[in-house]
Amino acid sequence: MSTTLPLPTRDPVAPNLAAHGPEEVAAGPFEKLAYLFTLVGLYVMVGGLMFYGFWSKAVDGGFDIAPGLAKQFDATFIGTVPGATTAWVLITLLEGLVFLLIAASLLTGEFRPSRRKPLLLTGLAAALLVFGLLSFGQNATAQHESVASLYGYFGATVVLMLFVRTLPPYSSNRWLG
Repeated sequence: MSTTLPLPTRDPVAPNLAAHGPEEVAAGPFEKLAYLFTLVGLYVMVGGLMFYGFWSKAVDGGFDIAPGLAKQFDATFIGTVPGATTAWVLITLLEGLVFLLIAASLLTGEFRPSRRKPLLLTGLAAALLVFGLLSFGQNATAQHESVASLYGYFGATVVLMLFVRTLPPYSSNRWLG
């Protein structure tokens, strides 16, 4: 009894793909422009969000929690451990840290397609921590609309992290195709 194996066939659309693996194709001008717009948007959105959150609490507000917020959180577990003021300062410092990580990513050139993006990904991961902590606090005070909004920020940040992992150098230059 003889067994017949099918012969490999050539793919008429991409004949070299099956035989040699994916070809590296240089990105076209519009792909480069799309990459640029995408990363500028990401850096401005996340960096701006965290910068202004930090700035308003630390510089404009002098790390002082508003009396209404302090009263709101003093009636919860957060008012006891770690305390409303300590929680406020912690959130403020974390927002500043996220901004610094995003800025460091820019300054070290992680935006270039050939560069891995560990600072950007770490900044986005730290943003998840900020949104999680903010959501915990809002849940503790039954601020359900704010929790829903923070859930959206958290989910969008997860999507951004996954998206960054589809960009070069984690994938080919043909990331749009």
